[in-house]
Amino acid sequence: MIHGLCKLATTIKEQGAKAILQIFHGGRMCPPELVPNGDIVSASAVPAEQPNAHIPRALKGEEIRTIIKDFGETTRRAIEAGFDGVEIHGANGYLIHQFFSPHSNRREDEWGGSLQKRLAFPLAIVDEVKKVVDTYAKEPFIVGYRFSPEEPETPGITMADTLELVDALANQPIDYLHVSLMDFWSTARR
Repeated sequence: MIHGLCKLATTIKEQGAKAILQIFHGGRMCPPELVPNGDIVSASAVPAEQPNAHIPRALKGEEIRTIIKDFGETTRRAIEAGFDGVEIHGANGYLIHQFFSPHSNRREDEWGGSLQKRLAFPLAIVDEVKKVVDTYAKEPFIVGYRFSPEEPETPGITMADTLELVDALANQPIDYLHVSLMDFWSTARR
């Protein structure tokens, strides 16, 4: 798909805009009919709290490490296609968000449990993306991170959790944070 992505990046940049490619994994939010064998996955086998939600399969450790590498490979392809940067999508209930959430992440290994362990997956992805940027980008390449500050589930991501995430991301070599809310006028849930 490099050829098509190259055309897209070129078109975006023609009038002077920066071309930023958002990269994500849907995790348990993927429609099963769009996933090989309907094998939807997540941090844990916890379905989303919504009608007709499917129970995902909990990822194994090696699969988690492969997905982290895949984010790096996606970044390399974005560089090859001529994009100016990538935005790591860690919001809106997708896989990175699922690992950070105490609702969807019930793991008791290096990838879950305490807040610090729930931060391991998002930070490993940032590390992998930045490593690839340092290796392959010949000119400045933007890296952003999108997050949702709270979630309605209990237990769920709280503002206290989000402030820890923001502090951890502020210590990473990324260029911007994108706060993603369903409603601009929403107020704190807790």
